[in-house]
Amino acid sequence: MVKILFPFNRIALIFNRSLLSMVMVLVFSQFLLDASSDNLPIQDSLDTTNILSVNDVVTKKCKMLWIDAGANLSRFSSEEKIRNIVKNVKDTGFNTIVLDVKPIVGCTIYPSKYTKKLEQWLDGRTRTLQNLPKDFDPLKSFEATCKRNNIQLLVSMNAFSEGHTCFHMGSGGLGKGPGYGMYDEQTVLYESWPVLSVYTKDNKKRLSGCMVQTIPNRYPKESMCNVYTALYKIPNILEDDLVASIDKNYKIVEVKMGGRPSSVPPGGSILLFRGSLAESMNRYLLPGNFAKMLAKPQYVSITEMPHQQYALMMNPVHHNVQKRALKFVKEIFSKYDVDGIIYDDRMRFAGMNADFSNYTKMKFEYYLGKKVDWDKDIYSYQYLPNLKRMRVPGKYWNEWRVWRAKVIQDWVQKVKNKVKEFGNGKYFGVYVGSWYGEYDKFGVNYASKENKLFQAKNENYAKTGFAEHLDFLIPGCYYGTISEDDARKKGISTGRSVEGACKLMHKIADNATWIYPGVMLSSYKNRPHSLAKAAKKALDTCHGIMVFDYSHNFSQFQHTLAPLLKSYEHESPHKIVSKQELYSVSDTLLEPVVKIDDKEIELAKGASGIGL
Repeated sequence: MVKILFPFNRIALIFNRSLLSMVMVLVFSQFLLDASSDNLPIQDSLDTTNILSVNDVVTKKCKMLWIDAGANLSRFSSEEKIRNIVKNVKDTGFNTIVLDVKPIVGCTIYPSKYTKKLEQWLDGRTRTLQNLPKDFDPLKSFEATCKRNNIQLLVSMNAFSEGHTCFHMGSGGLGKGPGYGMYDEQTVLYESWPVLSVYTKDNKKRLSGCMVQTIPNRYPKESMCNVYTALYKIPNILEDDLVASIDKNYKIVEVKMGGRPSSVPPGGSILLFRGSLAESMNRYLLPGNFAKMLAKPQYVSITEMPHQQYALMMNPVHHNVQKRALKFVKEIFSKYDVDGIIYDDRMRFAGMNADFSNYTKMKFEYYLGKKVDWDKDIYSYQYLPNLKRMRVPGKYWNEWRVWRAKVIQDWVQKVKNKVKEFGNGKYFGVYVGSWYGEYDKFGVNYASKENKLFQAKNENYAKTGFAEHLDFLIPGCYYGTISEDDARKKGISTGRSVEGACKLMHKIADNATWIYPGVMLSSYKNRPHSLAKAAKKALDTCHGIMVFDYSHNFSQFQHTLAPLLKSYEHESPHKIVSKQELYSVSDTLLEPVVKIDDKEIELAKGASGIGL
């Protein structure tokens, strides 16, 4: 909602740097007074496409370039290389460098008291070994070089990731990361295994059961029930094979020994048994009986499920994990004169199935003030006949979602307080994926607490938003599609475009913080002019931009990015108007250029996992 009363005292504070700025303020103030004379809300009395915005009044934009640690390890391995990087960045028009100093693996590129130094990394794309000299501190060099060139230096860290499931650090004795030695602090995942249980025709008495191969349509295992969802996917049937078809209600429709089934019932599947298991199950698998797929709960450390994600995620609830993460924050600001820190996307839970450790159970029960039946009271797994796994919410499902988000909200508050101990000129931001609608599975609510867009769905969850605690928010809008019109032409959600994702971020943040959307160079490989268009769209819709990553053939895009980035002033908005002052500035200053339709925003979904 645009405020009618305009805070002239704040305007003088913000724009007293030049006579031109003051003239713009006077013109803008008169414009608002004239508009308000009709006794109508300003946005109703104006053409919304021409509302004065931050782009019209404040030409300052944050222009960040991200430098990933692993992918660029050899690129910043000397003073001379760092001087060249900073020169390239400055010449292209960027005013900020984001240097990844503690990547997923949990080691740092600078000498730390709390972990080992990252000296080698095997690049997953090029399969080349990156090296960093043991006695060279690139962060110290970046600090000095950025100061000389008036480039803001922000450092990026991973809060709750302390290892990498792939061996990408060479043979220097580093292993896969320090988290592998912290077993009690690793996150515990709630998983399940399907179990076949055969019941009588009245569906009351259990007759027998066996384990089920977890993935359908695979080569059959003799010790398990094997599930097939189409006739052509069933392998050759042996003479002693037992085959049964079940319908969508798990009712056994047809049973054959050594013969192929006639069909797959709609919504059902085919069960195949081999060897001794076929012989033992033959007496129970009768037409009219029921063959149910039940879920057997399993609680496993994330190291036992390496296929779920590359990052070795620690338990963000655990006191020791949080304490360790804060040590790195203090260490950075104590040793280096950097402008601020950014938490990369591992500031989260590992997924909706994390964390289910005994430690977290104790903490959640304390929060609720009552005992919890671990898993059933939160949610249970249920398998359909085709082995698709469903989640069935328990009685504390909503409380669980809210509590996890509150854990991260409280953590963000702790970090903000720690950062501000080193002065108001030190900044704190967070990188997230732009697909907000599905982010609750990670326990992360980066919206404003005042956000109304999703509040109706769960008012208590809305209160866990933490945008107010940030100096800026960096959403990864890593889409090759630029505009909403382009998305419509492709037949995809408008949320899967740079423009659509940026619009959503404006509604989510609700003017609580500055927004610097991220675009990825590799999304526009051999399309430098398209990258410039995407960057322009992000800059027009938000308050800045983050470009990822220097290793993505940066030189290919310099000639198209430079004219665009240099058309904006050098200073970043969060250095002119702090987060605390945003509420004193007219909402109109923070509105995007384009009109945002609430109904469209709610329907526009991004692509899960983009930028994760």
